[in-house]
Amino acid sequence: MAKVRLDDVAVEARETWNQDRKDVPVVGLEHLEPDEIWLRQWNVNPDENTFTKGFKKGQLLFGRRRAYQKKMSLAPCDGICSGDITVIAARPEKIVPELLPFYLRTDAFFDFAMRGSGGSLSPRVKWSHISDYEFDLPPMDEQKKLAELLWAANDLKESYKKAITATDEMLKAKFREMFGECGGQGDDCGFDDSRRGAETRSKWPMIELKSICSKITDGTHKTPKYLESGIMFLSAKDIQSGHLDFSSVKYISETEYHEIQKRCMIESGDVLISKSGSLGASAIVPADAPRFGIFESIAVIKYNREKLIGKYLDVCIKSDFVQRQFEVASKGETIKHLHLNVLSGIQIPLPPLSLQREFVAIADKAESAKANLKKSIAAIDQVMKGLINHG
Repeated sequence: MAKVRLDDVAVEARETWNQDRKDVPVVGLEHLEPDEIWLRQWNVNPDENTFTKGFKKGQLLFGRRRAYQKKMSLAPCDGICSGDITVIAARPEKIVPELLPFYLRTDAFFDFAMRGSGGSLSPRVKWSHISDYEFDLPPMDEQKKLAELLWAANDLKESYKKAITATDEMLKAKFREMFGECGGQGDDCGFDDSRRGAETRSKWPMIELKSICSKITDGTHKTPKYLESGIMFLSAKDIQSGHLDFSSVKYISETEYHEIQKRCMIESGDVLISKSGSLGASAIVPADAPRFGIFESIAVIKYNREKLIGKYLDVCIKSDFVQRQFEVASKGETIKHLHLNVLSGIQIPLPPLSLQREFVAIADKAESAKANLKKSIAAIDQVMKGLINHG
């Protein structure tokens, strides 16, 4: 095992794309996903493209702007990318190229990268900084075996992730089967022109969300003064996964918390919806949730619990036809926003409680299956970290 610097085993590829741009993948920072080792999305033949940096299949694309987002993807093909992406090419005489992604997609690398970020509003990392990153690397013959193990583990992890996606799709299909079909041609369900395109054929009465809610509001409009201790403060990104994520939240003071609670006391069972950014993401407040406040990017839905079950409402919000209503009704060019008055008018099907309970039982089994798959993924991640750290 030898300690190497990144520039010992890799170089920054700085090629300019001078070829025909037709049908060539064009990659921006928004296409790099932190949890995906492979680049899976890009634009083709966009209306405007000022990017000139080229990349090749097998090279790594590192999002050098806002490195704390931990964006790095392996290119499956040649293409063009943003100048805010550093293209890293392995030196095959020094490292097995298939191994490099696993050494760089680590917390240790991104922590090192962030220490070299320059700029206040949109910090960027230079190659001259990350090229100094050091890690332990086994001899070439051992590298090949290690790469095979890591990719086998990654393939297994990907199969579990696909199973989670399939479970979500199954639940959506069951929802459509029990409560209505999305996208009926010519069926407008009484929507006005501002929400045209959100058509659905429902088997049950369609009601506006506000008609079955005691309160629909959002978080504080004041800017909190974050502290090292105090009360948790959630933003829209903390509900992207479909569950409340308290692992990376900021904190506010006790005084500010009480100011927030004057606007809306958050209780177990309430449904939270993201109004911007990850538009339409939703989560239920669990019974064991710690005290927390919310930012204005989140709406709190307090519904009639005698007519509506929270888990049903949560899945309903995630359904295709409700998400289409969000998409059609949202405002904004770059970042979409959903105003409370629009959210209040979103239409949902209202089946009997007995049918809601039947669906919730199915949803609970799906959630249990997904939880087990996520545990398996976490276990694989630990194994992969162990392999990288110990060779």
